[in-house]
Amino acid sequence: MKNKFILVGAVAILLIIGIIFLLRSPGKEGGNKPFFEMFSRSGSADQSILMQDHSPAFGEFIDQLKNGKVNFVWELWAMRAECKEDMPPDACDASILKFIDERYTSPEKEKLKDLFSKYFKYEATMREFPISSDLAFAEKYNLVKKKRREILGNDDSELVFGMEESQVEFLDVGPKLIAATKNLSGDERVKQYNALKKSTLGSYYDSVVAREDKYQNYETEMDLRSGDLMKLPEAERRTRTVALQEQYFGKEAADKIAQAQAEEAAEQKKLTDYQAKEKEFLSQNASMSDAQKKEKLQELRIQMLGKEEAEAYERREQFEQAVKNIK
Repeated sequence: MKNKFILVGAVAILLIIGIIFLLRSPGKEGGNKPFFEMFSRSGSADQSILMQDHSPAFGEFIDQLKNGKVNFVWELWAMRAECKEDMPPDACDASILKFIDERYTSPEKEKLKDLFSKYFKYEATMREFPISSDLAFAEKYNLVKKKRREILGNDDSELVFGMEESQVEFLDVGPKLIAATKNLSGDERVKQYNALKKSTLGSYYDSVVAREDKYQNYETEMDLRSGDLMKLPEAERRTRTVALQEQYFGKEAADKIAQAQAEEAAEQKKLTDYQAKEKEFLSQNASMSDAQKKEKLQELRIQMLGKEEAEAYERREQFEQAVKNIK
């Protein structure tokens, strides 16, 4: 479970470092396309919600930032994607402020333009902000968080970066809880894990969970319950596992998973049976020449595994032997 958190955390950290790296790249050459297209679009829509025909009112937009339905940075980059490729970045940002000025009325448009302008200033600052490569990620991230609040203030920084920061925090506290609860029951571990997730993500919880990968969450719960599941008889363990699969993916998908697992188990059994026969053959035919052994084993593989899988098995063996020779 800890390894899964490390993997997910590494991906998130790389994304954030990538964003910081992008902010530090001036992007003055070659227009917007290479500068802008490193970011994902906002939410499930290709177009910025502010630029849609029925764009949200100012108060509704702020509420969506507060509950995580809209990610400010993704929203901005979706707006920037509407600019022509040969338009300089500063001109593109100016066109966004002009659009807000024309779409909204006072005093909301001034508030919205102020929020975007502060973020533009933050980007410009981060391009020149010195961050030592010798610092750990947590130290670098804390410096960035501090700079955000210096430029945007606490409230606007929370609107723009609150969801991201809560997710990064959970990547830190989640593994600690998992380690601390390793001796508790699966039910209690899941309960404490979900409670921590809700308290850490706060108002962003529902929106974050709605975007999360179901399979990743399924694997997380399976790991949290692994201690209890391993104590059960195989039939009951299988029943509990299927119930969790249906909970996360629905019955149809759970049936497909079961079919895939059965096929994988059958393939694994064929391999195990072949390896046992191979070992038996070699022990009974030690005096046979290497060429004869190779020919007979190839016949045995085709007989037990089928021609395609026999060829794949031989390729894997050759690759593993080549790796051993390198070592």
